[in-house]
Amino acid sequence: MKAVLSISVLAAAIFVFAGCNPIGPKPMVDRLSDEDHKAITESWNKALTPPDKLDRQAFLDVLVYTQAYQVGVDRLSFRSEKAYADGIVVMEIHFDRAKPGEDRFEVTVRDKAGKELRHLVYNRVEVENTFAELSNTKYATNRGPNDPPLAQDDVKKREEVQKRIAAIEQFFPKREEEKDGAKK
Repeated sequence: MKAVLSISVLAAAIFVFAGCNPIGPKPMVDRLSDEDHKAITESWNKALTPPDKLDRQAFLDVLVYTQAYQVGVDRLSFRSEKAYADGIVVMEIHFDRAKPGEDRFEVTVRDKAGKELRHLVYNRVEVENTFAELSNTKYATNRGPNDPPLAQDDVKKREEVQKRIAAIEQFFPKREEEKDGAKK
């Protein structure tokens, strides 16, 4: 019963303060306010005092259900690699709560021998602005007949975003959506 209560407390804190979409389709972990971060820290303290309060499954339940491994953390590093015909692409996300100016998304393209061919670093503002533009339904999706007309600035922005999405889809075709909304 205590395990269920601990899971509930941690889950509630994380969902209230961060929602359920940290890295998800977003390419960066959310940076929480000091107050929200403190509440999540308090939830961790309740769940882990004593350290073995939660059994093995209950601990996994907490981590998966609340996404506590990435919401309200102090530091996060994420690395992924993708092989392509001429080498490998390495993508890394770096987050340190104590150093907000150092949040970044790095992409390194290497040849088959490991030689660096290209290295790009994007800061948090660049990543969040790009995500916001490419996922904004006002710009990124087809407008319905009952949607209100867009302001002139929004019409221009929508045209720009639609061109960017079309350019993306020349390389990476849009993935089909399943009936329940999950990606295939």
